[in-house]
Amino acid sequence: MKRYMVWALPILLAGCSDLSGIDDFCEVEEDFTETFSTVGLDRVRILAEAGHLRVEGRAGLNEVRIFATACARDSRDLEDIELVVQRSGTVGRIFTLVPVSAGVNARLDLRIEVPDWMLLEIDHQDGEIEVDNVSGVDIYDTSGDIALDNIFGDVAVNDDDGNILIDEVDGDLYIWDDSGLIDARDIGGEVLVEEDGSGNLIVRNVNLDVYIMEDGSGDILVENVGGDFTVDFDFSGNITYRNVRGRVLLP
Repeated sequence: MKRYMVWALPILLAGCSDLSGIDDFCEVEEDFTETFSTVGLDRVRILAEAGHLRVEGRAGLNEVRIFATACARDSRDLEDIELVVQRSGTVGRIFTLVPVSAGVNARLDLRIEVPDWMLLEIDHQDGEIEVDNVSGVDIYDTSGDIALDNIFGDVAVNDDDGNILIDEVDGDLYIWDDSGLIDARDIGGEVLVEEDGSGNLIVRNVNLDVYIMEDGSGDILVENVGGDFTVDFDFSGNITYRNVRGRVLLP
């Protein structure tokens, strides 16, 4: 397991990890924690390959805390897993590098604690994502479920495959999704779904407008909307709406 730091950070090997769900291929694993100060930072950018990712905002925190579990089928693959932490201006960066060649089974699970005023940018390849109690989040995800809860600002999600569950966003919500269920509720701003390829789309309790530009297959359910509800294009599936205060414009 390799770790690279641009500035000196304390490293502590932990006795056990708070993360769970280690796969059967995890014959060998290593748990550890790292921290770095958030002085001068306004956002954290996470670029993660294979592994589960959970980010929690904490009130009063002035550092980023990383709790990690690296696991693989053998020690050689474990050694090739890398964690890189960098600082560039006002951005703190966390990278994970996991071997992906044929026959390799490895992943790096992360639980990260950040100040609750922090903005997040996440680029994630494979595994579940959970984020709660942060000021805003921008996600690009290839595969795996996404769960967001109690976000104080705006949310943007670009997702290829997996379910998206979103609860309590104070700002606006943007979604581009290729496949999987979308269930979003309690949105303080407006909701824009640029594309929903397949899977049901559920949107509830939105203060402003709900605008769905393109829906491929799957049902749409929208209820309790303070503004307009618009669908530009719907290829297949039922559209159901209830309690929309503004205009309803359907294809």
